[in-house]
Amino acid sequence: MCNRRHVRIVPQRPMSNLFPSRRIAAAGSRRGADPPCATPFDAGRGWLQRILIMALGLCAMAANAGGPNLEIESLVPTQVWATSTADLVIAGTLRNRGSEVLPPGAGRIRFFALSGLDYVSGDTSPKLPALSPGQSVTFVWRVRPVSSDARLAVALSLEQPNAPPTIRMIAIPHLQNPVTEDPVLVANACRARVNGLDATVENDRVRLRLLGGSLAVVSCRSGGGWRLVGAVFPLIRCVSAERGEVPWCETFQPETASTFTTKDTAGLLLRGSIGTKWRATLRFAVRKGSSAIDEHLWLAAQKTLEVQSICFSPFHAGAGSFGMAASEAIPCSASGSNMVAACRWGEITCGIVIQGNPPIQGWQSKPLDPVPGAEYRTMGNRWDAVNAPTMVPRAGLVEISARLFALQPSTTVQDAMKVSLPRLAVEPALHEHAAAVRSRGVHAAAVGGALRGRN
Repeated sequence: MCNRRHVRIVPQRPMSNLFPSRRIAAAGSRRGADPPCATPFDAGRGWLQRILIMALGLCAMAANAGGPNLEIESLVPTQVWATSTADLVIAGTLRNRGSEVLPPGAGRIRFFALSGLDYVSGDTSPKLPALSPGQSVTFVWRVRPVSSDARLAVALSLEQPNAPPTIRMIAIPHLQNPVTEDPVLVANACRARVNGLDATVENDRVRLRLLGGSLAVVSCRSGGGWRLVGAVFPLIRCVSAERGEVPWCETFQPETASTFTTKDTAGLLLRGSIGTKWRATLRFAVRKGSSAIDEHLWLAAQKTLEVQSICFSPFHAGAGSFGMAASEAIPCSASGSNMVAACRWGEITCGIVIQGNPPIQGWQSKPLDPVPGAEYRTMGNRWDAVNAPTMVPRAGLVEISARLFALQPSTTVQDAMKVSLPRLAVEPALHEHAAAVRSRGVHAAAVGGALRGRN
């Protein structure tokens, strides 16, 4: 077993509440470096922790001297989710972040199917080629779930001279059955329904479904039925820590789902937590005659925190549908005071609009990186603290707004530039509740009570 102080654990974006103890963060990690990240989709806290300990045991000791030139840039499934026991392809990308050419074999990588998966193909310990500064290389592995309900996790380790070993680990959403449209018929009115943590909100143009509360799939009207256009996973990701600790990544874990309706609006309220640090309320709403799904997030800090990064609603266009086969695309770009990203496939233009102003003063926005080898386009942005994490006091409230959209018929991707964020009609009540949160430390989910019927 390697000494935990000499291991830098790097996060993978789709991750959630993994560790019972937040102090598993490496004591030797430097501030500003990528933090450890927790991960599950429909998983308990213990199973991935045990897997992590196994993965750490696979590392060799290394001297903690100097920074690495070679980094694991991403480790992702080429599909957002796995289905039943169908094969799944995992892509791992490494990049030379240094200023010199790395010779062949400058580092050693190993791929591990940690939980619920059998190897099908791919070299689990491939040789690295020579890499020029900034150049990357991507390896792929094919795996197969051992059962239709197995919890899935994989890891990639990197060892190189004069640097601590790096491990990146992800949990993969696993559905027992393919995603189908149920009901197939298009509703004439706005409506929402909930069954545990499975929920749907829709009108006659767009539909959003939550599967297990953690994965959201988006569909638009096509002919007399529905067409899947993309997915959101994870719903929220936050990199934070208590004072004196190294910030690390956790994602939203839902606890309850409820609906609200008015004459021209229907919506979902999803309440839950992000580790033990945050309480969260996520609101989805559709309006009569609209091709957009409004999203609003409220985060309330449960203790004084150092916050490094927040990512809300990354949209994976084409997931489970048309993949990368888009005729036009707009990378994340400014549109007034907002940020827009979109692509067009056939007569459908889909994408996301997200607020341009940072949720925490002084933060900067960064577009989400494309994923090499993926069968989808990742759209959206994240907000990062500049230089050092920002202190958020206990009961501090953070808000973020976004809009998912699927326009049909659409003749140009530039139609996406016409989509903007709505003005919240509940702003006065929200500000009153924010004051109550700060004074009493109330759970931000109580905002949902002020939202019902006030659209």
